[in-house]
Amino acid sequence: MTTHIGAPAPGLAPDDAGPVWHTLSADGVLRAEKVDEQSGLSSAEAAARAEQFGPNKFDAGKSEPRWRAFLRQYTDLMQIVLLAAGVVTFSLYALFFSIETRDERRTAFSLDTFSDAKFVIATGVSILTLLLTTVFGPLQTFLKTTSLDVRQWSICLAVALSIVVVSEIYKAVRRHTAAGQQETR
Repeated sequence: MTTHIGAPAPGLAPDDAGPVWHTLSADGVLRAEKVDEQSGLSSAEAAARAEQFGPNKFDAGKSEPRWRAFLRQYTDLMQIVLLAAGVVTFSLYALFFSIETRDERRTAFSLDTFSDAKFVIATGVSILTLLLTTVFGPLQTFLKTTSLDVRQWSICLAVALSIVVVSEIYKAVRRHTAAGQQETR
């Protein structure tokens, strides 16, 4: 019979290492515990073992409040980096969308895009806020973000620039369609 080397199992005397249960076959466990496979333990034997070893159940651990479990996720650095990348990507996406939707047909790459002073100020404030949330320590602490490296910024920019690509294709199609309709008239 294989025996356990180390701390004794619960209910065994300190000098009795006992068998290593997970290494025994089912028949080996039944023999070691002196249990009949067909009838199991008698009620008296089950009660005696419950008295000797305690009830056959797991201890109910303290449950963690859901709000604490939610906040605990944001102590992991990877979660904080992902949160920062998500905030940056969403912010860039919104910024590029605002630039693209200034005009339905004209490209965002014309000099006319930034001719409105209010629009230029709003865009500049958006970019500054975005940079400060990932660079400025107090804002990082308050918003639970972290600084991003060049690779992470590149990924955020690539995802956010997808709106520019889609919008420019849409605008080009609209311009082409409008030009075709004017020629047929």
